[in-house]
Amino acid sequence: MGHLESLYRLQTFQLGRLNHVLAQRDRVAGQRALRLIDRAITSLYVSCVDAGVGPQARVLIDTYRRPLSSVVGR
Repeated sequence: MGHLESLYRLQTFQLGRLNHVLAQRDRVAGQRALRLIDRAITSLYVSCVDAGVGPQARVLIDTYRRPLSSVVGR
């Protein structure tokens, strides 16, 4: 496996982890659970930045933060 392929896999892996945690955020209940998941999101965002995919991670986060009505176009 070449260096570029390894880097691509790491980037894809980190973005996948962030995407998974973002998708779980709406399913948690309680302030403590929300704080924990928000810390995980922050940590995973930093991991994405370190892997060189910070802008893509920012797009994922912004997409999940946007209200559904603006995504659907209402």
